[in-house]
Amino acid sequence: MGKTRVLFVAYYWMRPVGMIGVFKRCLRLMGALPEDYEVFFLNFGEVPKDDPAYLRVADRVQLIPDPGSAEGLEKLYTRLRLDAIVLGECPLAGSMRRAYSVGARSKLRMIAIDNYYGKGLARLTQCGYWHIRKWLFLGLLSRGRGFGRSIGFEVAPPLIPAPGDCASRQRDRIVVMGYDRATVEMSFQVLKSLPSSQRVDFFLPGQSNEVCDGLPMRTLPHEFHFLHAPTDSGLSESLSHARLVLGKAGFQQVVESILLGSPIVCQMYDGGLRRFMVPSHLKPYVKLVWTRAQLERAMSQIQGWAAGSPILPWMGVPKEIPDPVGFAASRLAAMIEGN
Repeated sequence: MGKTRVLFVAYYWMRPVGMIGVFKRCLRLMGALPEDYEVFFLNFGEVPKDDPAYLRVADRVQLIPDPGSAEGLEKLYTRLRLDAIVLGECPLAGSMRRAYSVGARSKLRMIAIDNYYGKGLARLTQCGYWHIRKWLFLGLLSRGRGFGRSIGFEVAPPLIPAPGDCASRQRDRIVVMGYDRATVEMSFQVLKSLPSSQRVDFFLPGQSNEVCDGLPMRTLPHEFHFLHAPTDSGLSESLSHARLVLGKAGFQQVVESILLGSPIVCQMYDGGLRRFMVPSHLKPYVKLVWTRAQLERAMSQIQGWAAGSPILPWMGVPKEIPDPVGFAASRLAAMIEGN
């Protein structure tokens, strides 16, 4: 038998808001697929070739230039002789929608990955895109569960290494996911309100501190550690020691933080997470803010979180599924192969 030929479809851009989650999830899964898979990658937008996640898979992944049109995509699919297409996100619009529509016309097996916003929204998503054979949803289920399956879809935990001793780790820092200007500005306001001499792990998207320009971040009385283009293990290590995470309203940032024991404050943005999309069992650990006024009203709760203990309901998931990337990739391979 020949190799299984799979095309992943994703996107990546940093402006006006950093949108890198779909790109990262695809890279993580590509690297954990069986060795007899031939993996192609169509990424709309920039490909940051110095990104640690990309470097890990660069030798086995074949980058495909954007063909630029539906006709070009159809020719590409035919030329690659694909066994399956894996869409890195629900194909709502734009290039992702075009990739889905051409795949449907070409009668190719399509699998999609998306966030798990709850069973009701999962079913609506299935109905809206019925050419997609199976869905792999990433998130956290109620009652502390890390994996579940239903007709046409499965739910797996976030694709981040989660140490088994997470519940017993010292909580000694605030983590800032500083990938865009609005989130950095929100984080600055929160940090101003927190006690001095706290450790702050400040994650940045590249090698510069450009998103902090004009903000007197270093005048704050905290112990800053600026961390550039983190590895998955480095991010996990930091989050597993966090009392509070400050980030963007991106769903995977939310579930990764909660899985590793920290509540999260999220700066909202157009096209980002909305409250109705947060499953009810996660809502107590998430604060979504649009404006400075909303942030000020939430500050007492945020300060309480920053002084509190870790979230415990999902602490058993790392022991149940010690390798979440390998586990999700095995489930994705089963879907690709029609199992």
